[in-house]
Amino acid sequence: MRAAIAPDARVASGAWRWQRYLSSRLRSRWLALTGVAVLVAGFCQVGYMATANTVVQETVPDVLRGRVMGIWALMFGAAYPIGGWLLAALAERTSTSNALMTFGIAGVVGALLAAAYALRVRRRQAERATA
Repeated sequence: MRAAIAPDARVASGAWRWQRYLSSRLRSRWLALTGVAVLVAGFCQVGYMATANTVVQETVPDVLRGRVMGIWALMFGAAYPIGGWLLAALAERTSTSNALMTFGIAGVVGALLAAAYALRVRRRQAERATA
């Protein structure tokens, strides 16, 4: 029987796969390869969003769920236009592929930091449980 994967590991794994795949395909000069890369990255993004949304709803207490989901929706709703504006500003100063690569690397670093934080929190909880 396989061990259950912790919710935070699933979210970090989805973010990592999405950012890594997107970052690795951004230097392509072939339209077909770029289209396939964006399609796969889109599927990874949808998987990440569905997993992250499920994890948040399952782990938040019932009393706070509405408030937390409101903040969750606000953060994702604000992230796309602000990120798009920053990406466009960087693309104007450098190139589109350099801007996308920079954002892809930033996403990978963010996923690694989130995974490290989740691991640290899990270790602290295990220490408290044994103490």
